Amino acid sequence: MFTRYALIGIVNTAVHFATYFTLITYGLNQSSSNVLAFSVAVTGSYLLNAKFTFQAKYKPKEYSLYVFFMGIISYSIGYVGDHLALPSILSLLTFSALSLLIGYKFSKLLFLKDK
Repeated sequence: MFTRYALIGIVNTAVHFATYFTLITYGLNQSSSNVLAFSVAVTGSYLLNAKFTFQAKYKPKEYSLYVFFMGIISYSIGYVGDHLALPSILSLLTFSALSLLIGYKFSKLLFLKDK
């Protein structure tokens, strides 16, 4: 299960990175770039994980909760990066690592709670 989650995460991460660096290039700060890039990448990832990783149906309420929770983490890491003037790649890599671990646990909780 975790392997499928991680493979889908690779695609999600590529979309996230591409969107993030595009937004940074256009002058957005790390916090805004990170949360917007996460928002772009998360929908495909969520739907793929629902179908292929957890064999569950799309649940709008759970999706919204997941996006909100992970979005707060995404924004917070970007905010710290902005505040401490850290390299933007550090914020992105930090969120990606946390997203893999926390996101998996959170997704598992949401998708499997009714099974």
